[in-house]
Amino acid sequence: MTVIPFESAVQDERELSMSDFVANVDYIPLQTDSNCLVGNLWDNGVVRSSKYFFLAVGDNLLQYALDGKFIRVLGGIGGGPGEYNWISDIDVNDRSQRLFVGDIGKINVYDTETGDFICSYPTNDETFQFKVKNDSTLFRFLYNSTGKVATRVLISDAHGDTLRAYPRHDLFDVEEGMVFMIGSSDDRFMYRCGDDICYRENYNDTIFTVTEQELIPRYVFDLGKYHLPSDYRFELLGDDDKFNSLASSYLSIHPIEVADFVFIPYAYWAGKGKRENMMAIYDKRKNECYKVAGGALKNDMDGLFDFRPAIALDDYTLLKVVQASQVLRYAEKNPSVLENERLKNLQEDDNPVLMVVTLKQQP
Repeated sequence: MTVIPFESAVQDERELSMSDFVANVDYIPLQTDSNCLVGNLWDNGVVRSSKYFFLAVGDNLLQYALDGKFIRVLGGIGGGPGEYNWISDIDVNDRSQRLFVGDIGKINVYDTETGDFICSYPTNDETFQFKVKNDSTLFRFLYNSTGKVATRVLISDAHGDTLRAYPRHDLFDVEEGMVFMIGSSDDRFMYRCGDDICYRENYNDTIFTVTEQELIPRYVFDLGKYHLPSDYRFELLGDDDKFNSLASSYLSIHPIEVADFVFIPYAYWAGKGKRENMMAIYDKRKNECYKVAGGALKNDMDGLFDFRPAIALDDYTLLKVVQASQVLRYAEKNPSVLENERLKNLQEDDNPVLMVVTLKQQP
């Protein structure tokens, strides 16, 4: 277990450039036509295999080539075989060419080459985020929407049988009528790093490595004075005004782990600071943590967008989703943006652009 001294680290601010970390940056406009309107894509609704991107957009599942060319819609809305009602999460296995799609009560499995539906794994409940090991063992995070969901991580097999259940100890009573927890597109409850499957909840300062035998503490973030007290949780207060007042001086972190670093985007839980996008970085090799000035890596490579990652596609690749309208607004002040061959024909209503950043591999 590694303790990351976050409270002291955010006092050590450094000007950092993309070239300090990045080997390559690419911009991939997603093809736009009536068959593949993406809309407001959440960053963590994207996974990548060696040949494709897969996008979960609410009730739509889209497949794109790595150059952004649209390939197909997978499945469809409904309750029949291969259909889904609401996509909670997606995962992909490159070796077996299988895509896994979370729905209420099941996880659908598709062939990534043909788009054909293969089968469904029963889950008997709503799986919010998940990862699949060896194509048949499901590591599932259960969303505590009522305050009384007693299991936080459930490991089950392809038949729906439970192999291991890890209990949740911070159960609570919610205000009458409340059936949700505070959350955002930055939430990453389950992720992979190398061969490990990892888990962390928004209110927990610890990242765990999940195995079928135990939860192993991996990183503890020492937030110190920035840690939100349990009594100030939104679900417990049940009041927006109280939460905005009491939680406005505490920080919410959203760690993104790759091979050599943990990128830590963060913001205040509430108040005006909630809109202030900040970031820290923990360097695994040097065992040091520091704040990034301006909340992003300065783009000294191609003169386009500064970079604040949203998710990791693999151990050396990070992603940021940029709406077409954002690109064009940026281009009003920086016309050179539209000189980029991939962006020059972009229109206001086009699908988003994927900013894909490949990190340097450290010796």
